Amino acid sequence: MGVRQMSRVVIYHSDAFDLVSYGNGLSYALHDNRNKKSLFVQGDDATEFRRELDSWESNFPEKPYDEIFSEMMFELAA
Repeated sequence: MGVRQMSRVVIYHSDAFDLVSYGNGLSYALHDNRNKKSLFVQGDDATEFRRELDSWESNFPEKPYDEIFSEMMFELAA
């Protein structure tokens, strides 16, 4: 039997960041293309990551995603 892979969906792409969802939100990878850093979250951390992103989107609807992701990377790396 072959190994079944989780679906991979690129949610956002720019020169600065890529956000990829795996397994319909079971995990996320946020890639900072400028600084060559990545953040990978899964399980409960993926759920919290999505909540945090949803909060940013609703509280700052005009804020560009590159700025949101930059701030999220800084907060999550701390």
